[in-house]
Amino acid sequence: MPNVHTEYAYAKINPFLAVMERRPDGYHTILSHMQAVTLCDVLTLDWQEDNEGEFTVRLQCTDPATPCDDTNLVCRAARALVARLKDHGRRVGGVLNVHLEKRIPVAAGLAGGSADAAATLRGFNNLLYGPFSLDELCKIGATLGADVPFCVQCKKVPAVRAHGIGDIMEPACPLPDDTHLVIARFGEGVSTPWAYRQLDEYWSDFWYYEAIEGYKFFAYALDTKDLKILAPYTYNCFETMVMGERPATYALAERMENSKAVFVRMSGSGPSMVGYFDDEEVAKRCADELREQGIEAHLCRPLV
Repeated sequence: MPNVHTEYAYAKINPFLAVMERRPDGYHTILSHMQAVTLCDVLTLDWQEDNEGEFTVRLQCTDPATPCDDTNLVCRAARALVARLKDHGRRVGGVLNVHLEKRIPVAAGLAGGSADAAATLRGFNNLLYGPFSLDELCKIGATLGADVPFCVQCKKVPAVRAHGIGDIMEPACPLPDDTHLVIARFGEGVSTPWAYRQLDEYWSDFWYYEAIEGYKFFAYALDTKDLKILAPYTYNCFETMVMGERPATYALAERMENSKAVFVRMSGSGPSMVGYFDDEEVAKRCADELREQGIEAHLCRPLV
């Protein structure tokens, strides 16, 4: 039985993100275009089976600031998969060692934690000879976080229209083939719960209808496969609020626009900003200039 497996955890960006009402269960209804990108963490899973023993997961991470205890979604994902197997009458014992090479910025609106959880589910499932289908892994992932199901299946369906709490997904047109992305962040991270609380204070029923109509125009523009046509229809409801709290984020967006990005949008609840370019050399020059200024910047492409 194979005992070592490498899995890639792909980051996610949102060229369109609207958050609507808060539901009675505490989650928010969203309408979003989710696009997986080639920026990724790398997980190496080493499985030492021992059906006589208890199940243990041990995590090591290259980022010293990342917790490696049971609060990490990697550990929670592995335990959730084992618990689901137990529900099906299969007992799993042994030690799962996970080495996490962290490349996706933390607390940056890129679904890095969700991507790591999804990669753990795929990788551990592989090591156990695939007891669960991709759809079943998505259902397990949904118990861990709203973005995890998308991250589970993003290699198969890299772009979706997501609604509900992000758990209802329909395949969507991906970004144009000639898209080059610069993902950059500068300054403090943003707490997602904080960002949603700010939205709750200003919620209006009008936002719902505005979001529905806005996404229709976004989808039509996306079908043209032209970033310049798409630009005015992109949207992120968190931008104004986060930029007001994090002036460095606003300055970063200006730098990227001055570097001839076709457009710049925040990803998720920020503070990462994504520059969308239709010229690889221009995108590379922007990323190099940002790094020279001490700003973390990653050059990547949409996942296809």
